[in-house]
Formats: sequence, structure tokens, C-alpha cells
Amino acid sequence: MRRLLVAATFLLVLVGGFPSSPAARAEDDLVHIKSHVVYNIQPDQGPIRVTWDVSILNNDPQTAKSSGRGTNIFYYDTFTFPLLVGASTVEAKSSGGVLLDISVQEPGQGPAIPATIKLDRRLFYRDTYDLHMEYQVPETRHPALIVLPTYAFVPLLASGDEATVEVSAPGEQPWSTSTEAVDCAQNGAAFTCSGSDSVFVAAITEVARPDLTATLSTEVQLRDQKVPVNITYFQGEEAFAQHVSDLAANGLPVIEDIYGLTYFGPGTINISERVRQVILGYEGLTSCDAATACEVNISPIADDYTVLHELAHLWSGLYDKRWLSEGFAQYVSVLAAPYLREGLVSGTPPARQQASVELQLDDWGDVDSVISASEDELAVENAGYYRSQRFLEQLEFELGVETLRRTNQAIGLDGSPADSRRFMDVLEEVSGRNNDALFREWVFPDSLDSLLADRREARDRLTNVIARTQEEGLTEDVPGQIQEQVDAWRFRDAFTALDTAEAGLNAYDGLKEELARLREDVAFSGLVLADDIERLIDEWDFQGATATANQAFEALTAYDIALEKVDAPRSPWKQFGLLGSDPEASIERAAAAFNDGDYAGAIGHADTAIATIDGAAKTAMRRVLIMAGMLALFAIVILGAVWLSHRREPDFA
Repeated sequence: MRRLLVAATFLLVLVGGFPSSPAARAEDDLVHIKSHVVYNIQPDQGPIRVTWDVSILNNDPQTAKSSGRGTNIFYYDTFTFPLLVGASTVEAKSSGGVLLDISVQEPGQGPAIPATIKLDRRLFYRDTYDLHMEYQVPETRHPALIVLPTYAFVPLLASGDEATVEVSAPGEQPWSTSTEAVDCAQNGAAFTCSGSDSVFVAAITEVARPDLTATLSTEVQLRDQKVPVNITYFQGEEAFAQHVSDLAANGLPVIEDIYGLTYFGPGTINISERVRQVILGYEGLTSCDAATACEVNISPIADDYTVLHELAHLWSGLYDKRWLSEGFAQYVSVLAAPYLREGLVSGTPPARQQASVELQLDDWGDVDSVISASEDELAVENAGYYRSQRFLEQLEFELGVETLRRTNQAIGLDGSPADSRRFMDVLEEVSGRNNDALFREWVFPDSLDSLLADRREARDRLTNVIARTQEEGLTEDVPGQIQEQVDAWRFRDAFTALDTAEAGLNAYDGLKEELARLREDVAFSGLVLADDIERLIDEWDFQGATATANQAFEALTAYDIALEKVDAPRSPWKQFGLLGSDPEASIERAAAAFNDGDYAGAIGHADTAIATIDGAAKTAMRRVLIMAGMLALFAIVILGAVWLSHRREPDFA
């Protein structure tokens, strides 16, 4: 949306075309002018009727009459007053009914044209003069004034050191009437101005018949689809509706290209002329309902750049901050205009006043009505529009329009509207540049400095972790989890995770050398290293991987020792001790356990083989002793039997 700045434009134009003087009391003014202006606005009853009643008091002592010869004579006999552009049947009379000469200048961009009235007598010091002027404004359409049977937009002009303005307009249904004070204080239907003999825009009156409308329907070909566009306008505005249709048909494809994103809004676009009360005092107001249509509401007084601005808002679903939606709408509309066919876009890009208040863009509030807004509120509005456009222009200057386009594309792919923080992150990712200083200057308040410092530290550390991860060929699951925390601006959580990740990467620097040696030793021993260690590394469990690698080293050492002992030559004595044992089977079981990653089992089986070989001699000795014992026992039994047989022989004798 764009702020309705017609009144401000009027003042800039009017002040340049009419004389002005400092505020002064009536008796202190060289010429004191009092005016009473009445505007009768009844669109269905014919032209607007305007009457002026003016009183002039000459306080200029240099215009005193002099009877001396050779002296210059000074006096006043011409005065200039502002008429509405399109004024006709202009007539001025003195209080005595004398018709006065009037010369009217050619109209300019503003709503006023200067009319110079020549009095029927000269005004000397202390002279007074009263005059009456009246004119009509028939049906007309001007950038600052519209008069139609169904709609009227009329700035109420006045001038003089003291001015009173009254307006008469329909006040009941089916008419919709609003009058908003601009330069003058309001008291009911009257406005009073004082302090200068310049021109005032006392107020702006808008009168409409919302029930007397017509619709023009068309289709606009965009990149991937044709979108129906319905234009609702006040009766009598057929030319304006056709022009808006041409702007939409030619402008929307260009706007789509500048954003770099295909149109993703509802399937229907409705553009409607609306009164200021409906569009909250702005020149335009756009909203979209994904289930129905986009509603583009514009004031009949809106210029071509305003229409393009509102059409650019059809992509504002990309953003979750007002400064982004308003800034891009204005930036894109100004960028799009030169690409449209020659002569289609009238006027020049709006030039906003430089911000008069401090405003960081992230602090710019939501849309609210600016009708009867205070000067401070209007200053904040102006600052928001001014700074958002200037900031995007600065980004274009430093990063290029293609970077902004690719940033919008990335936001669109993300699927959720971007706030200031997300836009900052995506812009940095797309541009590959640190833009912190720009966002501190334009977007974020000082209260977020520490948070922004945390963001910078977290992103820089994460960038280093990602680089080391890719260099080492590690999985990016853990950096991805940290990225989610950084993207969510949960920097304290990210710092904890980064500490762990960095410590793990440091541990991996030493682990990878040990793993290389382990793989070489395992291959030399004819074994296979299971994937347990790699799995732990993939899970960033470097401590577990280190412990497992150490255990694998221990198992491999035990296996090698056992294998060496089993394969070593054996003496007959050891062979005797190994009768009935199978150390080769233990070696095979140790190898199988190692290959399966059961390093504790491999150690156990290897130790069994080692113990079997190392205990063979003792086993042989035990076996010999057992055999000797058995033989001795057998001998004793035999001797005992012999002895008993000898004892029995005498008994038989």
C-alpha cells in the first residue's frame, strides 16, 4: 500500500505558484486578507460550485497618498487566488456589483490554478475592499481532482491571512462522504486557517456512490498460468478501468520476472476503486485469501506507480514483515515501469520526503488507518516507506538485483514467509557476503546488538565446522542439526552443540591416523575391520569410535600373538601336552569374532589359544605324573596280591 500524499503534493505545487508571508497580526500585515470559501459538492446535481467572499485591508504605509510632485505613488490593485483546476464560468464582482477582470493561468500538476483579479480601484494605505468570486467545476479527471456523477475527490483550497472553508456534500445513503482536514483546524463542516497569506489545502472531501459501479474482466498471461482479473470501477470511469487493465496485463509479467518467482497467489485477482475510508486513508490496499482471491483496492486518485505498487503486493506473501512487503512493492514497481511499453506509465516515480524520525525497519508496526493520524504517526509511516525502499536500493547497489531475485526464490522454496531475521540469513547465504553492518544500520535496533554478535559467531563457527566436515568426508547430520538451531536464532543451544562438534572434530584429527594404522594392520593380519567404528564416526560419536578402535587394537594384538604361538614349531613334549586340545579352533573363533566386530570375544578366544599353547608343557607334565601315579598304584596292587598269595601257602602245607 502507499500513503495518500496528495495533500503534501498540493502544498509543494501551490507554494511555488502563490506569494507567501510570515504569520502576523492583522494590523501588522502589509495587506491583510480574510476569505470565506464555500464548496458545494453534489455530483449528481451537476458541477461543483465554489464561492469566495474576500475582505482586503491595506496596512502598507508605503502606499500612503502623497500630493508632492516628483514622488512615486505605490498602491495595490491586483490579487491572486487559487481556483480548482478545471474551473469554468469564473466571475468576480466588487461589493458594489462591479464586474472585475480575471486572468487565469494554465493548469499545472497540482489541483490549483492561479487566478489574478484586477480591482476596479486602487488601494492606498488604510483602504479596504470586499469582493465576491464564484466558479464551477464540471465533470473532470485530473491527477489531483476528480469530478464525476458517481464520484468526486476535491481538495478544498483557500488563501489569506485568515480563511474559513465550508463544504456542503451529501450526508446520507446511498452516498458515502468523508472530509479529512489537512492544513486547517476542523469545526464541524467548517475549517479555519490562519497565519499566512499563502494557499491552504484546508481539507479533502471525497463523495461516492459505491452502489453505482461496473466491472471489466480480462485475463493476464503469467509464466505458468492465465489469471482472471476483474476490475470494478465507479460508473463513468471506463477509461481509468481500461488503463488499469492495460497496466495489469503488461505489468504483472514484468513484476513476476523481477521477483524471480512465478505467481503463487489465488487464482483470481480483483481490482476495485475504493473510497479512502475503505482503504484506511491510503492510495491502495492489497490483501489475499488463498481460498478465494486477491483484493487490490485502489483510490480513484491513485497514479500509475501506485497501481503497479499494489500489483507488486501480490507477491507479498513471501514476507512476514511490513518493511519487506512495502519495500519490495515499491522497489519492484519502480524497477518494472521502464520495461513497460512506451507511454503506458504516466508520471514519475514518487519521491518521498526524507525520514524526519528515527525508525529501524524491524520496529515498523502493522498497517493501521492513517485517516486523522497525528503528525508523529504520519512521520513514522513516511519513515517506514522511505527507509524500506532506500535500504533495498542500497542492497541492489552493493549486491545486485540478481542477488535480490535469487533471495526471493530461496524464500519461496522455503515455503514460509520471511521476517527480518530470515531475510538477513537467506541474503547472506545467497550473496556469500557478510551484511551485518547494513542490517544494523537500517533494520535492527541497538537492543539486538548482542544477539547479532552471537549470530555472527555462531554462523562463522558453523561455517568452519561444515568446511571441516566436508573436507573429512564426514556425514553432515550434526552440522545440519546445528544449522537448524542457527536458523531459528537459538544461538545458546547452537554454541553448546558447536562446542561438542568442534571437540569431536579435534578428536577425529587424531583418530583418523590411528584408524589408518589399524586398517593396515588388520589387512596385514588377514582380518576384516567391521563397520562399527565407521558407524560411530557417521554418528559423530568420536569418543565411542576411539574406544572401539583401541579395543580393536587390543584384539588384533592378542590375535597376532596367539596366531604366532599356534603357528610356531612344537616339541614332542608340547605336542604330548596338546593332545586332545585344538588351539587352531580358538584362533579361527578369534578371527571370526574380530571380523564381526566382537573385539571382546576375539580377545577371549585369542587368550584361550595363547593359554593352551603356553600351558602345553605343564599339561604334559601333569599327564606324565598322572600316568606314573597310575603305574605306581598298579604296581602296589600287584605286590599286594603277591604278598597275600605267599601268606596263604603255609596254611595249605
